[in-house]
Amino acid sequence: MKKILTLLFLFLGVLKVTAQVSVSAALDSTSMLIGDQINITLTITCDKTVELQNADITALDTLKAIEILKISNQQEVKKSPSGRLIQQKITITSFTEGVYNLPQIRIPYVKDGKEGSVYAPTLMLEVKTFDVTEATELQPIKNIIEEPVTLRDFLPYILTGLALFLFAGLIWFIIKRNQKKEAFAEFEKKRLPAHVIALKKLEKLNEAELWQNGEIKLFQSQLTFILREYLENRFEIRALESTSDEIISALKNADIDPQVTNELRNILQTADLVKFAKSEPPLEVHDQAFQNITRFIQATAARLNESEENTENKVSTDTGNSTHD
Repeated sequence: MKKILTLLFLFLGVLKVTAQVSVSAALDSTSMLIGDQINITLTITCDKTVELQNADITALDTLKAIEILKISNQQEVKKSPSGRLIQQKITITSFTEGVYNLPQIRIPYVKDGKEGSVYAPTLMLEVKTFDVTEATELQPIKNIIEEPVTLRDFLPYILTGLALFLFAGLIWFIIKRNQKKEAFAEFEKKRLPAHVIALKKLEKLNEAELWQNGEIKLFQSQLTFILREYLENRFEIRALESTSDEIISALKNADIDPQVTNELRNILQTADLVKFAKSEPPLEVHDQAFQNITRFIQATAARLNESEENTENKVSTDTGNSTHD
């Protein structure tokens, strides 16, 4: 309330057409705790022809115990045709206990081309420290308060264990996948040669005596399947998915005797007629086709290494000779 009355009084003084420049100063409080901040408010009254300049804080800056933190810009609070009321704040602090006499702060101005100055009154500021009583007794050490155990306390261990479990599972998966790849590669490496597989199947087909028992279509189907499978595995021709004409066309690039190629064409065409046209060729055609395919496979068998030759000899021993009666 006191500040409001002071501002009102000063403003009324401005309204009374004065050519004087005056300044007052006030602290937010006359005392402060060490390390706190406090404002010095400068209130300046002047007419509108006066050009004010920023406050000169040189004198205030000489106090080593007082530290200037901030200086605000001059702000016009009130204005009338005959005068102005302007304020400016200076924020200070102190880290040294004591009572300090804040020196006058100079406010320079220019009026009618002439320089002048006015000075704010001195202020008293008391900087207090914290009250530490010498009679303060040391208190006994209190027991540790144990907090209740919750799921959050175990969460880091749970997450760590889960991460380790997932990591171990990933390692196991990679190892198993590599083992399967190695096993498959080993199987591919040890797989029987194409001609051994074909001759073994021919032997089983011969033992079944299908065409002799009237199963001509089944015999031709199995016979040409063995031939197609052998061509695909031995010469890398997509014989299992190709037509007879496509197979014969592919064989022309396989460095096979034209007469043999012609025999294979006849065999495939005869099988197509039996399977799709229900043709019934003479019985000797079936035996001749079997013999021709057998000779073709034996003649075009890939060269074997020693381990493969042992495997082939074992297969031959197990199945006997593939002579057709």
